[in-house]
Amino acid sequence: MFAFILIVIVIELEHANMGEMLVLPTDRALPCDAPDFALAGVVQRSMQFALEHHRAERFHEAGNLYQAVLAMQPNHPDAHHNLGALAMRAGHAARAVPCFRAALAVQDRNWQYWISLIDALIQDRQHANAAQTLEQARRAGLTQAAVEELLDRLVSAECHPARQLTTPDQATTPFGTEPVDATPGPGA
Repeated sequence: MFAFILIVIVIELEHANMGEMLVLPTDRALPCDAPDFALAGVVQRSMQFALEHHRAERFHEAGNLYQAVLAMQPNHPDAHHNLGALAMRAGHAARAVPCFRAALAVQDRNWQYWISLIDALIQDRQHANAAQTLEQARRAGLTQAAVEELLDRLVSAECHPARQLTTPDQATTPFGTEPVDATPGPGA
């Protein structure tokens, strides 16, 4: 007897000014031993929709889709990172830190993950952790320019804690607030 898992993702699409629901994968359950490419296709499509929502500033919808991706593929680094980016955008650096750490645990050579984590630590006033993480990133190969910029931000935050950003409206940093899309495009 086959064990089945049912993967149902409801994605709201805009189609001719009317909401349309799409259920993936259609009406069939995927057996637990289904080929990885079947699940990979669902994950990739879900990430595409999540990124579209994220870029269109439909953050709630994007967050739900990132969570759905993580339910299917718990170690998806972009989904973890992008949930952290949503938390940063909402002004919740403390919530973003574990998301960025989870992304880095899977893919420690993605420099944006390092930058986002360090920025979140600075925003959360975890200056000692930010300094340690910055040194780890430097040893791992983060560019000198990025190291210097983050170090300047860290020193400024330590010297002037009142300047610390506290709300998304005050955010001036590009770090940690934009979604990452590392999925290969057509022809990749």
